[in-house]
Amino acid sequence: MTTNEEKKIYQGAVGVKIVLETGQDLSESTTHKILVQKPDGSELEWAADISAVIEDKDGRQFDVTPKDGYIEYITSDGDLDQSGDYLLQAYVEWEESKHYGKTCVMEIREKFD
Repeated sequence: MTTNEEKKIYQGAVGVKIVLETGQDLSESTTHKILVQKPDGSELEWAADISAVIEDKDGRQFDVTPKDGYIEYITSDGDLDQSGDYLLQAYVEWEESKHYGKTCVMEIREKFD
């Protein structure tokens, strides 16, 4: 995950860009999702896009192509409605195959934490 780990993310935040590396060439892919398990154990899917720009931990931006294998999602109202650890996993499909990325953890803090 390339969300800036030094930046705290708070419950209820909107507009947080979440970028996951898939380790796959996405040029011919047909489906891109981020599978999510919220702190209460409930699961959902966020429809993701192929990233064109990623950011490193120092805030520098880099252009990427589908061959680089990054997907992204920008949070909306209600996506980060709980504090705690969110488990995130990239999911990509091609015509006859599927790929699950490595699970990562995104900590969402309570307000005023």
